[in-house]
Amino acid sequence: MPDLVYDLVEFISSSGDAYIRWHELDEKRLSSSSRKSFEYARYSSLCCTTVDERSFEDLHKSKGLRTLLICIRHVTRHIHRIPSDIFLNLSQIRVLDLARAGLSEFPNSICHLLQLRFLDLSFNFIQDIPEGITMLNNLQTFIIKSEVTELKFPRNMGNLDNLFYLDLGVGYTPFVMPRGIGEITNLQALRAFAVDEMYGRIEVLRELVNLRGSLVVLKLENLWNCKEENIKDCLINKKWINKLELVWNSWQSAAFAANTLARLEPHKNLKYLVVYRYGGIKFPNWVGDPSFSNLETIQLDTCENCEILPPLGQLPMLKSLRIHGPMLELQYIDSEFCGKNMGKTKRFPSLRTLTIRSLSNLERWGGLERGDMPLLQKLNIRSCEMLISLPTLRFLGSLQELHIQSCPKLQKLPDRSLPHSVNSLIIVDCPKLLESCRKKWSWSKIIRTEPSLDR
Repeated sequence: MPDLVYDLVEFISSSGDAYIRWHELDEKRLSSSSRKSFEYARYSSLCCTTVDERSFEDLHKSKGLRTLLICIRHVTRHIHRIPSDIFLNLSQIRVLDLARAGLSEFPNSICHLLQLRFLDLSFNFIQDIPEGITMLNNLQTFIIKSEVTELKFPRNMGNLDNLFYLDLGVGYTPFVMPRGIGEITNLQALRAFAVDEMYGRIEVLRELVNLRGSLVVLKLENLWNCKEENIKDCLINKKWINKLELVWNSWQSAAFAANTLARLEPHKNLKYLVVYRYGGIKFPNWVGDPSFSNLETIQLDTCENCEILPPLGQLPMLKSLRIHGPMLELQYIDSEFCGKNMGKTKRFPSLRTLTIRSLSNLERWGGLERGDMPLLQKLNIRSCEMLISLPTLRFLGSLQELHIQSCPKLQKLPDRSLPHSVNSLIIVDCPKLLESCRKKWSWSKIIRTEPSLDR
């Protein structure tokens, strides 16, 4: 990926601006002609395995520098800190990428880069962001996926009026939100929002009306004592959010979790939904409501208390569905999963891929009828140790791949034959099922066994 960035920089510089790319400066110093070219450089990158303060000596000459990328590959020694005055003479810098540089201190001279538009300090060990950064009124993108979970932000982050993109999250790792984020009303992209009682109050999201793209909302367990009116409608007005991940980072009672999720209904434009570690017994009505006509992908993950799956078959555009355990209370999947009172309307009309995994107490899956899942191509069932029966598969006329793994109690498939469309049947760690299929049908061309990936 870094090479693609450098290729882009070289392309941009083809108009005549100078581009300098350093390699292994500790092992081979620059020639005098190369040093002179620093005076005219507009785009510069430092690519090496080890860095010390000498590596930045020549940068002082590049007073017209607009873009600086630092990439330390196969790190043997981090920078930890760079010369405190390094950016004082580089007032024209617009793009600064110091990601993965191993910095433990924020370079204070960055606060003098008044033309700065893009700043990436991700995956460093910086613990404090100084107040001076709030003077960078032209800053539009700030990425700081920190290795420090309690990174301290300045008080006046709300002064960054032109900030459009703020990326704070590293996966589902919780962090502390910066103060005043609700005041950055032009913010269009916020990768993650961590709920807390200080600066991460859920109602702050209501103020960020221009958010778009993807959003992860972490630490939803902290809403247990939040007033209902503060939670309600925080997400439903986010019409440009197309991917939403709702995450509980620790345990919450089933009643509180259900109450929380019911009030976090998103906008109907949503295309991708993930619910992780939800503790409710069942899902609220909005999950599976057919009015979510744009929803294409759903992942329900580690919802341990769930006893009943939502009626996801009612979603007209759902193409990919992943149900991952543990879901310790889920023992049966029946026709309600496909949808209720739908008449002649096809259920799961657009579904292409279905994955059911690690439902350790699931015993029976049934309820499929003629016309259900007419476009399903891939069905993957793994690590369902108690599963003894599947629904009929003969109506799945588009099914191409059937993968069943680590379901030791499953003794047979439900039908005399599979749909003619099936061209790949994989059975792994299901000895009874495999033996049954080999005896009953001559499927040697399509039965394939593989080593278990779960071991």
